[in-house]
Amino acid sequence: MFMDRTNKITCTQVQREQAFSLIEMLVSISILGFVLSAFHTSLTQASNSIKNAEIKSEAQIAGQQILDVVRLSNPATLPSSTTSTAAQNIVVGNTTYQVTVTYCRNLTYCPPTTTNDTRHVAVDVRYNNQLIFEVESVFTKLN
Repeated sequence: MFMDRTNKITCTQVQREQAFSLIEMLVSISILGFVLSAFHTSLTQASNSIKNAEIKSEAQIAGQQILDVVRLSNPATLPSSTTSTAAQNIVVGNTTYQVTVTYCRNLTYCPPTTTNDTRHVAVDVRYNNQLIFEVESVFTKLN
């Protein structure tokens, strides 16, 4: 009889050691929640960084497209005083950028003589009214 009681106590102790208590479960779920929260935050930041890099890259492409069109022009036919064009909407990928071309922003490269075939050109690319990319160049006629 004494042996049976000892065996019963041993079985009960084994069952308690194998099962998780409610507190242990709550602690493990809380730790899992913190880990998932940190993972979600870093994933969101990575996604935003990728989107910003994509916007900058596409803005450079939009600016390059406009510069390529300007390069086909004779510099003598471009404005020789500070002049800005109306913003053009350029679509790259699925995003629309507003591109503005300013001629002779730096008058050093735009002398008033009619024989000078040099023009300063600045291109500003905006997305949601925020300047994303700008480039300046000097065009001249090669003989």
